[in-house]
Amino acid sequence: MTTALVAQINHAEIMAEARASLQNIWHRLALYTLGLIVLLTAISNFIPPIASSIASLIVSGPINLGVASLFFKASNNEAVSFGDYFKGFQNFLNAFLVGLITGLIVGVGIMLLIIPGIIAALGLSQVYFIMADKPETDPIEAIKESWELMKGHKWDYFVLGLRFLPWALLCILTAGIGLLWLSPYISTTYANYYKKLAGRENSRQQDIIDHLVG
Repeated sequence: MTTALVAQINHAEIMAEARASLQNIWHRLALYTLGLIVLLTAISNFIPPIASSIASLIVSGPINLGVASLFFKASNNEAVSFGDYFKGFQNFLNAFLVGLITGLIVGVGIMLLIIPGIIAALGLSQVYFIMADKPETDPIEAIKESWELMKGHKWDYFVLGLRFLPWALLCILTAGIGLLWLSPYISTTYANYYKKLAGRENSRQQDIIDHLVG
């Protein structure tokens, strides 16, 4: 259903597609990113450390699903809002469970000499985009589908992440401020990667991509 659709994903193409999607909303998404960081930091600072750890465990799944939802919409040139960050709470139980299960799988993998944890993280990297794309998907189905989607693509996905490393290093020169712009770029590119894997390319964007890369 999945990996056979795409033999090789063109990194330059999906990155160009991300830039096209972000062209008119990049600054706004940078502000959204800052707002989310400030909000989560403020909440964690106002509750005791133990309660903060418990709260982080509870909300990490829904927040991650919300982030995936926002950037999946952005990759489709749909209107986005700051409230999209919290859409995961509309599917709270599934979002919490998928966050808990994937966290446990990756954590156990890391304890088994780190490399298995990295492989697990790569294999499960699509769970939130799957649930953002198909909200009816339950956690186990999302995990299975992500693992299936990523067969033969784990190394490629890892290399895609490395392409952002020079930009991340440059952001250090801005005292980290540049990460507010880099983060939406990375997340939108990853949303495009998911769409390629799942065969859900946005035909409306193709004319833009053809213009940018050709």
